[in-house]
This record gives sequence, structure tokens and C-alpha cells, in this order.
Amino acid sequence: MSRREAGHRLALVLLGTLVGFGLAELTLRLTLFGSPRYYVWPPGLVRVLRPAPGLMVGIHGEARFTINSAGIRGDEFAEDPQFRVLAVGGSTTECLYLDDTEAWPHLLQRSLRQRTDGARVWVGNVGRSGLASRNHVLELKYLLPQYPRIDAVLMLVGVNDLLLRLRSGSHYDPFALERPSGEAELVPDTFSVFPLGVQNRHRPFFTRSALWRLASRVGRQEQRSFQDETGAVYERQREARRRAAKIAEPPDLRSSLDEYARNLERMIEATRHSGARLVFATQPVLWREDLSPEMESLLCFGRLGGDDTRYLAVPALAAAMERYNETVRAVGRHHGVQVIDLAARLPRDTSVFFDDFHFNESGARLVTAALTETLAPLLPGPTAPGDRKGIR
Repeated sequence: MSRREAGHRLALVLLGTLVGFGLAELTLRLTLFGSPRYYVWPPGLVRVLRPAPGLMVGIHGEARFTINSAGIRGDEFAEDPQFRVLAVGGSTTECLYLDDTEAWPHLLQRSLRQRTDGARVWVGNVGRSGLASRNHVLELKYLLPQYPRIDAVLMLVGVNDLLLRLRSGSHYDPFALERPSGEAELVPDTFSVFPLGVQNRHRPFFTRSALWRLASRVGRQEQRSFQDETGAVYERQREARRRAAKIAEPPDLRSSLDEYARNLERMIEATRHSGARLVFATQPVLWREDLSPEMESLLCFGRLGGDDTRYLAVPALAAAMERYNETVRAVGRHHGVQVIDLAARLPRDTSVFFDDFHFNESGARLVTAALTETLAPLLPGPTAPGDRKGIR
């Protein structure tokens, strides 16, 4: 074969490759990434988790994790009149290792329906592990305008802001949302699916392609905890904490608490703009000064910095979490927003938690009881047939 023929063949191969990539890019843009909507979870996602027996106190059997067509863990939106509550938060709202029917947002829906006299109630769950208040601001900004009317937004937040501050160390950035590229950098961590045009203009051009987006999403999903269907990650994290040095003093939390307060106020603004009523809930945790060695052996979290050699001691974790909860209470008082003080109402033991702050089956029921008591008075009275007031 002559050099000229070889060159022609190479050119054809390169051309075919480019055409193939071009067609793939076009197909992805028209299908998977063609929607102008935002989804916390991929629509239609179904997972079944099977936690190892005895690994999580109070968790029994397999757990179905089902996402509807709007990217929400919950029932589909109905066309008939509903009182709609959107539950927003991190893993304590997500309730990953609890079955769809055992997670507290579903139990809350069932409980509130039992308390109504003719009014239908829907509770949707957009909780997702690892999301902090900066992510929740974006969720409210983009989700509320695209959903049918939401009557109330229930925020169970705080612990991920604390953990983000602890593990970030000197790299913690309290102005992530304020920076020019901040929102574009946070969107991929906040949503599983989002419009292709939402890109960080400061990153290389190839990261703006649909092919790169797909590869990045697959990579992020492989790191998601639902891939660990047995929960083995908890045993590894417990062992890391047991072997690490325990540090009595936390880092300076002031900048993180200031950011947290600003983000809470942004949430208030976003919900008021949408016409929804906002309700905050303080973050309950297992951490307390007199925690027994048996319960301390269940703990996984509190890492300081980027390695597993240093963790914050339990009394310091408890005191730090209280500062974030007090920030919620203070912001709520200042702006007239209702705060359900779950942290003060729930016992700090294994009747509620299987680790530092994740709810087990009985814990989800206790959360539901506390929330129902406060939210039930917000429900409307009987709805006359055909009356669609407030439903769009």
C-alpha cells in the first residue's frame, strides 16, 4: 500500500470517527440533554438496595428507591386538587436505605392524608445525599418554577454544611454562590439532569459537549452511595473513624455559619417569590456528650481535612451542630418563618438513628409524627368537587 493510499484510508477513518461523534452529540442534545428542565434524580430511576443484616440498627429487608417522571422520589403530580409539600434536604431527607414506603416524606404524606377531611395531600422528596444549603438554593431557584404549584416547602438541612466545612479545611469557600462561575460549578453537583446550555464558561470548551456531560454523569453516579446496595461503605467509614485521632476543637465555623444564614435567607426569598410557604426543621443527630462506647462505634462522620487520620470528637460535633441549628432558629425568628425543632424533640439514640444522623425505620416514624403535628394545621379544608382553586 502506498503512502498516498494509507493517507486516504486514515483520512476516511478520521472522518468517520468525527461523523460518528457528531451524530452521537446531536442525538444526545435532542434526547437526553434536550430538555430545558432540571431533575434532582434521573426520571424513572429504580434501584433496590439490600443492606447487610445487622449493619444498620433498625433497618430491615430490602429497600426500593423509585423516582417519578419529574425526578422526584414520590407519586406523580395529580391533575385534581392537591395540597403539595416538597421535602428538600440531604441524605436525612433522601432516606436512601429505607424503602419508598418507609421514608419519612412518604409516611408524612400518608399521615397528613389521614388528618384531612376531603383534601388530598402530596409530599414529594428531592432529598439527595451530600447536598448543602448552597445546593438547596439552586434547587428552589430552578425546581419551583417548573413544578405545578407547591404549597409548602419543608427544609431539613444543616448537617451537610457542617461536614462540608470540616472536610474542606483551609480550602473552604464561603462565597461559592457569589462567585461569577459559582452557580455553573454547583449545578452539576445539585442536579442529575440539567439543560446543556448551563455550563461553566471558565472550563475547557470540550466539557460543554453532551458526550462529556454523559461521561461525567456516569462517573458521578458510579460514586453515588446507591451503587453500594449492601451499605458496606458504612463499615469502612466506621473503621476509619475508630482508628483516627479525635480532635477536641473544631475549626473556626464563623464563615460557614454566615454562609449558612445567607443561604437560608435566599431560600426564604425563593419560596416567597413562588408563593409557597417555607418551613424549616432543625437537624437531629446522635451526637451528644455522654454517648456510650457502643453507640459511638456506629459513627462514621466528622472527618477533618482531606484524609482519614483526624476526626472531630463527639462532644465537639454535638456543639457544632447546635450552632447550625441555632442559626436556623434565629433566621426563622427574624423572618417570621416557622421552625420545627426536631433536634430538640427526638431522642439521641438508636430508636431514631443507625449512625450519626441517618434515620432508621422507627426514626422515620418519629420524624413523621413530629412533622404531622405542626403541618396538619396548614392543610386546607374540604375541597368541593370541581374546585381547582390554586391548582394550575
